Amino acid sequence: MSPTNGALHCPPELLGVIFEHTLPRIAQRTSAHSSPLLLMQVCRHWHDVAQATPSLWSSLDFGNRGSPELLARYLERCAGHPLNLTLSSHTLPLANAYAIVIRPYAAQFRSLKLQVPAQTIQSLSGLEPMPLLEQISLLVERQDLDSSSAGFHIPPNAAPRLRSVFLELPPNTLELTLPWSQITQLHSRLHTADDALRLIAKCPKLHRVSCVVTSIRTPPTISTNIVCPDLETVQASPILFPHLTLPSLRALVLGNDHIMTLARVSAEVTSLLQRSASGPSCKLASLALRIDGQPLHHLAAILHADAAGRDLTHLHLTLSHPRGIELYSDVFLEDSVLPHLEHLEIVDLGGGRKFGPLLAALGSRAGAGLKRFELTLGQRAPRAPWETDVGKRVVSEEQLQRFREIAGKGVSVRIQMTADGVQTVLDLKSTS
Repeated sequence: MSPTNGALHCPPELLGVIFEHTLPRIAQRTSAHSSPLLLMQVCRHWHDVAQATPSLWSSLDFGNRGSPELLARYLERCAGHPLNLTLSSHTLPLANAYAIVIRPYAAQFRSLKLQVPAQTIQSLSGLEPMPLLEQISLLVERQDLDSSSAGFHIPPNAAPRLRSVFLELPPNTLELTLPWSQITQLHSRLHTADDALRLIAKCPKLHRVSCVVTSIRTPPTISTNIVCPDLETVQASPILFPHLTLPSLRALVLGNDHIMTLARVSAEVTSLLQRSASGPSCKLASLALRIDGQPLHHLAAILHADAAGRDLTHLHLTLSHPRGIELYSDVFLEDSVLPHLEHLEIVDLGGGRKFGPLLAALGSRAGAGLKRFELTLGQRAPRAPWETDVGKRVVSEEQLQRFREIAGKGVSVRIQMTADGVQTVLDLKSTS
């Protein structure tokens, strides 16, 4: 195969810039079937240009099928370019060999993701300097037999740009010492609520938190109240809320813990907002809920203007009940629920097809503040052998006409639906 004459005579500098636009937009495992390795197979000229373009080798993802020798070769090609590096291997010898290869390049790390045994992470402890490091992810899939005393630390001032930390650790796996005082984004998957609260307390400058607690049935034992003055976005279990005060809270994402009813969630959210309300910035504007089979009045309670719905302008609902859309749409007919709502998103995973209540609710909100509505009809698995059309999540022409009428009243409507495995997106723009 040979390139066109234009590409053949293209200056190496310009060709290198063009090559940069061929890199995968989403991070993926380094492969001969994607750029930059694919480019090197075209011709000698492209091979040489790709090999001499450091930016093409700055995002590397090596796993169990890679080799330390190949990783070392790629790192040499990146020259002094900032590195986005992912290493994932459950095999201790291979993971340790990777660690030895990357250690001399610490000064070039911009993001570092390690999904390796705890001993390997411990072997990289004390890396410095890392002046470009902005994000670090430490994921241990299992607890290693000899890792009870393992630790990982980044020395003070070694990573002045570090702002984002992602942790997924089994209990008692790693003792971490990081520059917590400069962390603004924290994503974690930890064993207990106490582990999560202690971690949050270490980070006084947090703006965003996403926290999953795997042992959800074990309540926190910590008695202190943790004040996070700058924390704006929270995705966490409500069992943490009694121990938090968030004077700058703006967005809240709540999953289904399978242990807390919406009534309990409503009480915890209301209590959190009451404690946090002394801050002038505490105006919860965005709320995301995943609910399954809870009574309608419990949803109304959490969305009422006297509770979480006081200042909400955006609501995202994920419904998994078979009649979710039919059951829960009526709540939006109440004037006291979400009086300032502008953007409503509904993801329906239950398979319902009765949109009458939803259309009635949207009709009452159109022209009364609602500006945008998004409906995603997810595909569910069949519940019985005779269910053969569960994959056909579509709206009828009659229903679609009613959605068009709502768009005509000033609401931008987007509908994503699936039929026979093919997803269709309909955008009905506001015409007012």
